[in-house]
Amino acid sequence: MQKRSFWGWAALLVALPVHAQRYVVEGLAPQGSRMAYIYKVGSRQADSVAVADGKFRFEGQADSLVFANVRVARHAVSVVLDGHATVDLVAQTVGGTPENERLNVWQRLIGQAQKELDEAQAAARKLHDDGVADGDSAVVAARKAVEEAGRRRGELIVKCCEENSGWKFPAIYLGQYWYALPQEEVARLCEKTDAAYLQTPITRRLLPMVEGWKRQRPGSQFTDLEMNDTLGRAHRLSEYVGHGKYVLVDFWASWCGPCRAEMPGVKRVYERFGSKGFDIVGLSFDADGKAWKAAIDRLGLTWHHLSDLKGWQCVAGEVYGVRSIPHTLLIAPDGKIVAAGLDAEALEQKLEELLGE
Repeated sequence: MQKRSFWGWAALLVALPVHAQRYVVEGLAPQGSRMAYIYKVGSRQADSVAVADGKFRFEGQADSLVFANVRVARHAVSVVLDGHATVDLVAQTVGGTPENERLNVWQRLIGQAQKELDEAQAAARKLHDDGVADGDSAVVAARKAVEEAGRRRGELIVKCCEENSGWKFPAIYLGQYWYALPQEEVARLCEKTDAAYLQTPITRRLLPMVEGWKRQRPGSQFTDLEMNDTLGRAHRLSEYVGHGKYVLVDFWASWCGPCRAEMPGVKRVYERFGSKGFDIVGLSFDADGKAWKAAIDRLGLTWHHLSDLKGWQCVAGEVYGVRSIPHTLLIAPDGKIVAAGLDAEALEQKLEELLGE
């Protein structure tokens, strides 16, 4: 078998104990196909075999990598490597084992929802490319269609997990689309510790993130962490938080366009409340120290700034489960979380309420 480089989700996975598990995947390919490929989710390699008379066969050791994508040209299906599985890339079906039979049902349902979402997004993009104004009724309708299609896909993924908690295959969808689901739904699904879909690499990586979300809940005491200032000196968050001021912890990065767009509003709030019991600590997701410092100077951000220059692997992201920026936490003078995810406008309104302005 030929080997091809394939990164897939490898960077997102955590190490798990290896358990030997043989698999066979036999399949039917579209007419004229020459090669078939199997990509194990979590592996850096892809295996390939020749297609003969419209048929192909893969076999090997699954170990802990129990999910794969089988592909011929643009035709692809997901498969669980749990025994002797069969795939039909013409009919877009999978079967052969109880797990794959169940996957087949939900692959069709969620696949249809994904197709509807793709079509809605394409229609919205076309209106944008054609220069139709944001306030136009067609644009408003297109955005609503995208939201509704995304909601339907999300509801199906949640239902798939709830109705198949004794099976592993829902991890394919929860692990891939968690970011598009309501945070409370992801947390609830990840708290089902006996669910089989959580016993996989692609979903176990979600558990530390969910624990980080819990640390953001209003009323929780803030969790301390350590990062360096722009001069390389180590500081703890507790140096700034819990000392009688309301403190905004601002998760951002110099390379983040939406973060930079939000900064004029944050500066306005800081100028208004900075002398009235309010402070800001910026926790950066930068990896380039020069770019980070240059952005602070260029944007005129005169509050405290910390970073460990580890990008998405920074301690701030790990401790608080932050996987998208900009993001904020507002912390009370006693160190308890007041709110999370406030933009500049909502922050200003909250401080008016808290500081009596």
